Amino acid sequence: MPSPKEILKKYWGFDSFRDTQEEIIESVLQGNDTFALLPTGGGKSLCFQLPALIKPGVCIVVSPLIALMEDQVNQLQRRNISAVSVHSGLHKSEIDRILDNCIYGSTKFLYVSPERLKTEIFIERMKKMDVSMVAIDESHCVSQWGHDFRPAYLEISKIREWLPNTPFIALTATATEHVKSDIIEYLELKNVQVFSKSFARENIRFIVRKSINKSAKIVEICSKMSGSTIIYADTRKHTKDYADLLNSNGIRASFYHAGLKSEDKTKIQNDWISGAVRVICATNAFGMGIDKSDVRLVIHPHIPSEPEAFYQEAGRAGRDGKTSLSVLIYNSSDFENLDRFLVTKYPDPNSVKRVYSLLFQEYRIAFGTGEGFSANFDMSSFSIKHGINISTLHYSIKILEKAEHLALQNYGRESSKLMFKISHTEVYKFQVANPNLDDLLTVIIRSYGGTFEHMVSIDEKTIAQRAKLPFALVDNYLENLVSRGIIYYEPKSRLPKITFLRSRVQETYLSLPKEIYVDRKHQDEERLESMKSYVTRVRCRMNALLEYFGETRKETCGICDVCSSLNTIGVTQKEFDKISTGLNIALKSKPLLPNELTSHLKKFNSQKVTDVVKWMVDNDLIEINEEEKFELKETK
Repeated sequence: MPSPKEILKKYWGFDSFRDTQEEIIESVLQGNDTFALLPTGGGKSLCFQLPALIKPGVCIVVSPLIALMEDQVNQLQRRNISAVSVHSGLHKSEIDRILDNCIYGSTKFLYVSPERLKTEIFIERMKKMDVSMVAIDESHCVSQWGHDFRPAYLEISKIREWLPNTPFIALTATATEHVKSDIIEYLELKNVQVFSKSFARENIRFIVRKSINKSAKIVEICSKMSGSTIIYADTRKHTKDYADLLNSNGIRASFYHAGLKSEDKTKIQNDWISGAVRVICATNAFGMGIDKSDVRLVIHPHIPSEPEAFYQEAGRAGRDGKTSLSVLIYNSSDFENLDRFLVTKYPDPNSVKRVYSLLFQEYRIAFGTGEGFSANFDMSSFSIKHGINISTLHYSIKILEKAEHLALQNYGRESSKLMFKISHTEVYKFQVANPNLDDLLTVIIRSYGGTFEHMVSIDEKTIAQRAKLPFALVDNYLENLVSRGIIYYEPKSRLPKITFLRSRVQETYLSLPKEIYVDRKHQDEERLESMKSYVTRVRCRMNALLEYFGETRKETCGICDVCSSLNTIGVTQKEFDKISTGLNIALKSKPLLPNELTSHLKKFNSQKVTDVVKWMVDNDLIEINEEEKFELKETK
C-alpha cells in the first residue's frame, strides 16, 4: 500500500503536507469519523481525496452545488483519477450507468447532492457498492442550509443504516461553535476526531469604507489595485451593472450568476481563471471550490447578512499566501436594508398559510389529494396574479419546504435532451414501418452523436429546419416517439418545478415549525448584529471575525484599516478602547465643549485623548454641533 506522501507526490506533485493535513488524513485512514475545520485555501479537498485513493472502494462526496461538483470532478479527472457526479441535470439512464460503474467499475469518487441520498434508486445501488468513506464537503451547509431551505442536509446520517462501519469526514472553512455542534449532531459523528486550524488569514488586509457613491468607490479601488478581482453583488442585476460600470471605465470585467446559460457560465469562469478577464462580478455562490490562488482583491459593495458568508467569500483572496485585500463598502441605507431583509425572510404564519392554499388552488388540487404532484411553477406570474410580494412568496415557499409540505427545484432545463431507448437496428426497422417519421429520425441521428449512449442536448428548431417540417409538428412527433417507447425526451423549460410532498389540508391544520419564527430568526438576528458590529466597531477587523468564530487572541493583525489608522495616531487598540469608551460615556448624556470633555478624561494622556477625538471626528463617530460642542453621531 502506497504511503500518503507517495500519493501526494504522484497525483498532486507536492513533497509535503500543509499544517494539519497529514493528521486529518491519518485519522481518516484509521477509520475514524473526522471533523476538519480549515480556512479557505487550507487544502480541505485533499484531506478526503488522498485517503480515498489509498482505501479500496468508492468515496461518496456530498456536495452542495452542481458547479462545485463538476469543478472537483474535472480537477480529479485531469489527474487521471476516476471521478463522476450525479445531479438533476442527468437523465435516469445516465444515472443508472454511472451508479452501475460505481458498483462494478473502478470509480473512486462519486459526487452527489444531499437530496440524491434520499432517492430509492441511489439507496438500492449504494447497498451494492464498496463504499470506502463518506465526505461531506462544505459541511456548514448541514446547519445553515439544512435549517433554512435544504432539509435533506439534516437527513444525511440516514445512510449510516446501510453503511454502519463506514467513516464520515465533514469539512468546512467557516463554522461557529453552534454550527460545529450541529454538524456533529446531525451527521451522527461518533467518537469524532476534531481538527481545527486558526481562521486567521495574516496575508489579507481587511478594509471597510463608507461611501455615498459606491459605484465611484468601486472604480477607484479597482483602478488603484491591480490583479484578479471578485466583486460580490447582492442581486443578479447588480452583477451586470458593476461589470458594465467597470468596462465603461476601461477595466475588463464580466458578470456571473445562476441565471446564465451553462455554456456562458463556463466561458466566463474560464476567462476569469485564465486572466483574460480581470474582474468578475458575481452572486455569492461563485468561487466555491474554484482552484484559483492569485485573487488579489475581493470587494463587497453591500453588507452581507452573516459573517460566515462574508469571511468565506473574502477568504478567496490571497490563497497563494501573498498580500491581498478584502474591501467592504457600505452606506447608511445598508443597515436599513439588512433589517428589512430579516422582516421579509420571516413572513407571518398567516401569509405562509395563504400561499400554501393558493398553490394548491393554482393546480386545482382538492383537499386530501396532491401528494407527489409536480408541475412547472412561474413564481413571477403567480406573484402578480395573486397580488403577493415576490419576496414574501419566495420565503413563504422556503418555510413550506422546511416543513416538508413541498419542494421547489429552483432551476429549469436550458436545453431539451433526447436519447434512444432502442438499438440502432430497431430504430431502422421503426423508420421503415413509419415513413412519416423517417426524415425526423434521420436528422436526429445525423445531427447529434451519442444519442444511443446517453442523453444529448438538442434544438427542436434546428431539427425542424433540417427535416423541413413545421416546428409544431416536430413537438408532436417527439411526444409520439416517447409514447411509443422509442426515445427518452425532456423538453427544455426555464421554469422551476414544484412538487407537493403531502396531500392538501385545511389552513387551520397546516403544521409550521415554530423554531423558524423563534430559534432561526434569533440566530439570524445575531448574525446581522455581528456584521453591523464588524462594520461600525473600531477594532482590529481580523480579531472581530475570529471572535465571532470562537477564537480569541491578544495580538492584532496590524494591517487592517483600523490597525493601520491607530498606528498612525500612535495609540494601541487597548488605549483606544479605553479612551473611546470614556468619550462615549461622557457624551452619552449631553454634548460637551472641548474643555468639558477633557475634564472627564483627566486620567488619560491629554495628547492621546486629543488624537483619539480627532480620529473619531474624522471617522464620523463624533461630530461638532452648531454650538461648537462635541456630540455622538448615529452610526447608521
